[in-house]
Amino acid sequence: MAQANYDLVWTTAVGNNSGFLNSGANAKTYNAATATYAYLHRLTGKKILVDESAGMSQQSDTWSLEPQLPSTCP
Repeated sequence: MAQANYDLVWTTAVGNNSGFLNSGANAKTYNAATATYAYLHRLTGKKILVDESAGMSQQSDTWSLEPQLPSTCP
């Protein structure tokens, strides 16, 4: 990964899919090894800020009642 000067990673994703970014992803998804918050954190070394309904998508809330992500994904 090229050198970047930023403090965090900001993405849009769901909060209720076992650490996967996309609602339809799972362990059998073609990019399962890289489609997780844990991978994104390991790759960048940065904290992750996630919104789930910015803009026109108007996705339903998947974060409010979710437990904290596993310790492998600080």
